Amino acid sequence: MNDGPRQPPDKDFLTPPAVARELGVSRPTVVRLIKSGALSATQTAGGHYRISREDLERYAAAERQVLVRPHAGKVRLLVVDDDLDFGATFQDFFEDSDVFDVLYVESGFQAGMQVLAFEPDIILLDLDMPGLSGRDVRNNLAKIPGQRFIPTIACSGVVGADQGPALIHEGFDDFISKPFRLEQLAERLEPWFPAAGPRGE
Repeated sequence: MNDGPRQPPDKDFLTPPAVARELGVSRPTVVRLIKSGALSATQTAGGHYRISREDLERYAAAERQVLVRPHAGKVRLLVVDDDLDFGATFQDFFEDSDVFDVLYVESGFQAGMQVLAFEPDIILLDLDMPGLSGRDVRNNLAKIPGQRFIPTIACSGVVGADQGPALIHEGFDDFISKPFRLEQLAERLEPWFPAAGPRGE
């Protein structure tokens, strides 16, 4: 298994998680469809599957499945971190953002409730929280149909960057070490934006 950060596709190609969201199935199911030949895909130099929009639509038509396409506009970003100062700074910085619609919560318990209410496109999840840790939140989401495919980015000021591959192996989509520059966050998270881009107003 390749434990490097999962690389995003270009605009004409989708990752298995993105395909899973549109088909309403699990990521392993998408991989099984690819391996069986039912769904055409290519592989990157690193061995990651990429599915063209054309091939996905062809498969959906053949199976009479309706694709759930993400709609355009701002990217809904759920930030989960028990550092209240970080949360306040984050919200202030992105208050007038043209890219992100940010919701900040300070606990894993609140995150579980807001995932259903806010319907985030991406979750930025601190690992080191009291009560429900970042790992606990991710594991809980993995058990909820329809929520398990939300890109979940781990972040921590305690865990070093060298632990990134292990976190990705656990099921996170990427890892960002703290501190990081908020000005660069959009670029770092862009690979995980919805396939159709940010949501419309």
